[in-house]
Order: sequence, then C-alpha cells, then structure tokens
Amino acid sequence: MKKFIFMLAFGIVGFGLQHCKDEPLCNDPSNPQCPNYNPCYGKKSVTADFEMSQMFAVVTPDYLDKFNPDIAFERDRIGFRPIGLDTATKYTWLLGSEIITEPSFERNFANTQQTGENNIQITLIIEKKPNLICFPNDDGRDTITKHIRFVESPCEYLTSGDFKVLFEGDKDSTIVGVRNWHQPVAGSRKPIDDSCRFRRRVLLGFDHNKIQQDTGWDGSDGYQFNSKIIFAPSLGGGTEGTAYNGYFKIDPLSLKIEGEHQILYPDTKFSKKYRFKGRKIK
Repeated sequence: MKKFIFMLAFGIVGFGLQHCKDEPLCNDPSNPQCPNYNPCYGKKSVTADFEMSQMFAVVTPDYLDKFNPDIAFERDRIGFRPIGLDTATKYTWLLGSEIITEPSFERNFANTQQTGENNIQITLIIEKKPNLICFPNDDGRDTITKHIRFVESPCEYLTSGDFKVLFEGDKDSTIVGVRNWHQPVAGSRKPIDDSCRFRRRVLLGFDHNKIQQDTGWDGSDGYQFNSKIIFAPSLGGGTEGTAYNGYFKIDPLSLKIEGEHQILYPDTKFSKKYRFKGRKIK
C-alpha cells in the first residue's frame, strides 16, 4: 500500500514537472516574471515635445474638448502644452523675445492679421532628473522647436474640400464636400457673398439617402478645425439638412478621413447614423 502511495505521488509530481516543461516560457520584456524582462523597456530618456491648439475666448460647449491639437490655425488665440506633463520637470518656452516658464499657456496672435507674419518659431526646453540606470549619458535636458502655421481662410483647412468616401454598407464610393460659403441669411439661397468665411460651413452630399436637400447650410452647429469637424449633439432642434451627433476627421499626413453623423430632417427627425471612410481628393 505504501509503495502504491509513493508511486502515485511520484507520478503526480512527474506529471506536474512535465506539464511545466511543456508550457512555453513567457516572452514579455515588461513582465518581471519573464526571462527576457528588461527594466528599461518602454522608458524614455528626457525628451521634449509639445502640441498646439486653437483656443476660444468664450466658453465652449461641453461636447467640445478644451484642447484640440492640430498643425494649422486661425490667426487668433493659440494654446501650448507639453506632451507628458510632469510636475518634476522644469519648462522654458522661447516665443520671439518672450521667455515663458509656465508648463502651459495661451497667446493671442490676432495682430498678425496686419503684419502677415507666419510660421512663427516656438521652442520648448525641458529639464528633469534623468534615469541614469537606463540612460547613463542623459544630461536631463532636451529642446524641441516647432513653427506656428496660420491659415488665411478656412478654405486652407484640410477639412475643407472634396473627399472620396465609402459609406458603411455601400459597395461603391461617392464624393462629399465641405465648403465655407457665407450668405447674408443662412439657408435663404441668396447669392454667396463670401466663399471662405470662418465659422460658416456648407455640407455637400452628407445626407446619403438624399431625403433632405443635398446641401446643408450650417453656420454654427459645431466647430471646424484644420484636421477635424465636431458636429453638435442634437438638442431637439437645429438647422434642417445639417449634420449632428458626430465628427469628421482627417489625418494630416495620409489625408485619410473617417466620420460619422446624423442629418436633421423636418419635424426634428434624425436620419440613421451614417459612417464612412475615405480620403481627400481636392
């Protein structure tokens, strides 16, 4: 009996050892339990970087992010903030003759409308205690310089123009457009008196079912930036034929786009949610 118990125990241990032997070793450099664990995996040396955003003097609605990083802007208020904000870091910004030591700040560039100045240089210098175990040659200081690019009109925005898109559920692509036309009275079909007006937006072909008029005349139901348009949420009313409840985004490098929205129909009824992907063609 004792011999049987011994053999049974030995067999269980042997099975366990064989089972562990057959298990593949983990392969995750971020996991201390793995043979290839690297304590410096994913860590970075002291690196400076920052982003810029169009800012607003008025209070914006809750559906709009307070900071919208982009690469081109209207000549107005611009915000600057470092990427990876850290209270242990010392920040020094160089903007013209000005030296700013706040982590984040805003400046108004409306006066450049008269001077025409563009591609204004801005530099961020950061200083921080380095991780010398992973980066023994890091001096704890890094500098990055970028340029503030202004557009003269919204027609220069990437979100203005023509786009070839494929609506979800379709087999064939179609063309939609965004224009910044202005009329004396929005939606009146009176002659356009400005073809490139900020805070005026006309949507062409966004009502894919063509139930409403093909062109939505919209001056205020959302926000347009260089790389995205944020459509306002529906609040029980609005401009018929205009897009709500969604967004329109474009990648500045690839010019690929994606979006989703609903069109407001008469009697405050909304279309189904349209979704599409595509690219900018003009």
